[in-house]
Amino acid sequence: MNLETSEMYDHNQAKAVVEHDVKFQCEGVDVYYGESHAIKDVSVDLLDKTVTAFIGPSGCGKSTFLRCLNRMNDTIDICRVTGSLKLDSEDIYDRKVDPVQLRARVGMVFQKPNPFPKSIFDNVAYGPRIHGLTSKKSELEEIVEKSLRKAAIWNEVKDRLHAPGTGLSGGQQQRLCIARAIGPPPRCC
Repeated sequence: MNLETSEMYDHNQAKAVVEHDVKFQCEGVDVYYGESHAIKDVSVDLLDKTVTAFIGPSGCGKSTFLRCLNRMNDTIDICRVTGSLKLDSEDIYDRKVDPVQLRARVGMVFQKPNPFPKSIFDNVAYGPRIHGLTSKKSELEEIVEKSLRKAAIWNEVKDRLHAPGTGLSGGQQQRLCIARAIGPPPRCC
């Protein structure tokens, strides 16, 4: 959204732009599935340290757009994304950008939970392990507990951390996936 030319100019939004840096800058984003033009000319700035909500009817392209932010659409053969998507001023669709590294920085939690076919503990420990964030078991246990607490599920699972994550209720699985997403601390680069 270009605040200077927006018909619905909001002084609070303008103030927010000054107070927070732009994290994602998206301009003229179009998404195609084969010949189908799914998203047309989307431009929006997503600010750092803020919450942004995309609201609209089913099928309007909310999830498709979000999948652009970590190049998950790359996994769909017939999908093509055009326009400019920059994370911290870097074009995320530049050939030099490794999508795996991008996805390590831009996590996703989906409407339908998808826990790994692992224990509750291993679901949350997965990210810190693959990124080598801990050298001691006690450090890993601390990250897992903190993440599960932040996702408001610790009290429900603390006595069964080695049970399968897929055995939890739907709501618990969703919170487990949130804990998994927040497990690895954000990296600056």
